[in-house]
Amino acid sequence: MKSRIVKIEEIETNDRYDLTVPETNNFFANGILIHNTSARTGRLPEEKKLTWFQKTWNRVFGEKFKSSRYVYVSGSRRVVLSTKATTDTGYYSGTQFRILIHNQIKDIGLSKGETLYYEIVGYTENSALIMGSHGIEDKKLKKQYGNKMSYKYGCSPATHKVLIYRITQTSPDGRVIEIPWCQLIARCKELGLEAVPTLKEQFVYDGNTDELLELCNKLSQGSSTLDTEHIKEGVVLRTEGTNGTNAYKYKGFWFAELEGIRKNCSDYVDPEEIA
Repeated sequence: MKSRIVKIEEIETNDRYDLTVPETNNFFANGILIHNTSARTGRLPEEKKLTWFQKTWNRVFGEKFKSSRYVYVSGSRRVVLSTKATTDTGYYSGTQFRILIHNQIKDIGLSKGETLYYEIVGYTENSALIMGSHGIEDKKLKKQYGNKMSYKYGCSPATHKVLIYRITQTSPDGRVIEIPWCQLIARCKELGLEAVPTLKEQFVYDGNTDELLELCNKLSQGSSTLDTEHIKEGVVLRTEGTNGTNAYKYKGFWFAELEGIRKNCSDYVDPEEIA
């Protein structure tokens, strides 16, 4: 079935989103919202400059020397890691965890044109939290979680997890194909990697926006399913249909409140925006 989002309105007080969907659609794969650092690794074509001799050979005797090759490339929204780099030079300057992940995926091996999109959670190799802690002011929240909300996702110091949330396949002519969620899960198992956890299996959206938002609110409450020592950040609602695949973020109330407190600090830096 086709799905079409009419509007996505930002609610300023809590930095959350109102989703309005006019039709009945299949909503599924409600993944945990992970607010650490996003990254991607792909085995993608790179143009290769041929010498005069190679060009001449190809023209006279047929193609022997290829003008492109497939290479492994990793990066985030703002940083592309050099294939020769030994340490990160972006926001996590001086660390190696993203390069270690790049090499890990390269050693596992991807298909030509395949790209993995993932979140990195936990700690850097220097035992610094990838996502900084939030100070807690609410008394009930403080009683349960302490003075700070530290997003560890079940990782111990100096360790991290890679959670896959999207896989695409790029054809030689540049066409990008989105891998459906069921195939994503199967592919992660083949690669020995972990997909972002699912909070609710596939279900049919009946057009009731209030019930949909209430479901998002319910799924985003309580402790993280990966670590009971901190709250859930929210939920991602994923749709698949004839018009493609889309994902919509819903931030939990308490996470929005804590993030708002932190964003009001003059020294606040959001790793998602600059990493």
